[in-house]
Amino acid sequence: MIEFKHVSVEFNNGKNSVRAVNDVSFTIPDGEIFGIVGSSGAGKSTLMRTINGLEKPDKGEVLVDGKVVNQLSKGELRIVRGHIGMIFQHFNLITSRTVAENIAFPLKVAGKSKAEINKSVDNVLAMVDLEDKKNEYPEKLSGGQKQRVGIARALVNNTKVLLCDEPTSALDPETTNSILELLRKLSSEFGITVVIITHELSVVKSICTHAAVMDNGDLIEINDTYKLFTAPQQSFTRKLIASNEDFTLPESVIEEVKTSNQKAGNYWAILKLVYAGDSASDPVIANAAKKFDVGINVIHGKIEYIKQIPTGELHISIFGKHEEVKAAMDFIGNNVFHLEVLYEQQI
Repeated sequence: MIEFKHVSVEFNNGKNSVRAVNDVSFTIPDGEIFGIVGSSGAGKSTLMRTINGLEKPDKGEVLVDGKVVNQLSKGELRIVRGHIGMIFQHFNLITSRTVAENIAFPLKVAGKSKAEINKSVDNVLAMVDLEDKKNEYPEKLSGGQKQRVGIARALVNNTKVLLCDEPTSALDPETTNSILELLRKLSSEFGITVVIITHELSVVKSICTHAAVMDNGDLIEINDTYKLFTAPQQSFTRKLIASNEDFTLPESVIEEVKTSNQKAGNYWAILKLVYAGDSASDPVIANAAKKFDVGINVIHGKIEYIKQIPTGELHISIFGKHEEVKAAMDFIGNNVFHLEVLYEQQI
């Protein structure tokens, strides 16, 4: 288990000080795939580096398996780090060494025997499906293969925790999916705790069981991934998700809804509907159109899966007589996960 207890990290260049992490507290259970998201400068990478002691908090405690990392001696920290692997956005492979030699490097540093090294290297190559690339050099590998080598190197020392700093940012979508599937396999089959730092919300949706949102060093929100994306509690999280989804309606569309309904003498509104779970496939819009004397147009929408559970978002315009529109809005609101009125005629 990884625990952050009132952790703060401050950087000082002699003239100015910057609080990179500000009084952060939360827990990551063993075997979890946990995401930490936020824009550049949010403090997420600094926070992750406190787990393996690469950054030392000015205040608070970071615990791994009950040991306070920031209070360990150098020798004790070396032992803890031996079970914490790390992978990076740009792989950080040694170009002059083969795949096997890259993977073996931390074991050689640890003073392992040749027999132990060969056995461990073969084991992790099998885990990441790269047995046939053992004697290749990094320049001969694709981006996805290089990241698999990085993962193998991070796992070779009986790793219990895998820290991933923007692990898919340099990869194309298809390769990203294969790397995420590999991380999911490693967590489920070997019980490895995976911590992913990323600005890509799609990565968190795809693989993480829980996630935390950071901004300017502060922990903004933490929740089950599905709940975080379908019902964010904080305005910053809602804005972050909205900007990533790019669900902003063009002004021309809003003006068209307004103008056409004013000409027709209709009362109108534009709604955002969020569907979740089994109700994501319910015909709520069709039922509302049948039940009430209103018109409904779908302006924008999609359904996706988070943790294998469906969730959908629709933007609709609804119009007709005032009483009918209000009644239909109440009906829809009672039959979807969340309803938000984006625009509405003022009367």
